[in-house]
Amino acid sequence: MRTYLILFIAIIVGATGSVFWKKAFAQTGGITLTSTHVFGDIWKLLGTGYFWAGIGTAIIAVLCLFDILSHEDLSYAAPLFSLSYVLALLVSKIFLHEQVSLWRWLGVIIILLGVFLITKTR
Repeated sequence: MRTYLILFIAIIVGATGSVFWKKAFAQTGGITLTSTHVFGDIWKLLGTGYFWAGIGTAIIAVLCLFDILSHEDLSYAAPLFSLSYVLALLVSKIFLHEQVSLWRWLGVIIILLGVFLITKTR
């Protein structure tokens, strides 16, 4: 039960961080690593609150991952983290108003089925 609670926290915090980063990129124009202005683009990102909120949530998510991996097999824990893709799709649709195709929804159903099967190994 403890693993699932920490996993839940990691997934919620991770999805929240993704939204923060997406908002930071929208606010600044994002970055292109092959651009001659990449350092200026990064500098602009560093000046946004959304970027730093994303960093904070990423740190929390990684600490949760460390905790889970300290107590569970990687072959069990890693597939559970794929649930973050499910939440990312929902958050993208609801909060970022992105268009989500039928194929993406079907992909999420397959992920959920895979996680269900993994949990049956316990």
